[in-house]
Amino acid sequence: MAVGLEIYKGTSPLDYALNKMDKDNIDLIEDYKEFKSLLERCFEKDYHKRPSATELAEDNFFKEYIE
Repeated sequence: MAVGLEIYKGTSPLDYALNKMDKDNIDLIEDYKEFKSLLERCFEKDYHKRPSATELAEDNFFKEYIE
């Protein structure tokens, strides 16, 4: 319930999660800009703006794995 309330107040779901994670995991996300960008897209509050699985598969983060 606390998560829902924070998101309703305007907190980004990713920011909320990052505030609750341990420092090592936060550093991992912060160090990899493509990964953080992918997560931000996945955690988009407005489901109309949230990308589909196909769109996510085309994200820059996955390019090196596809090639």
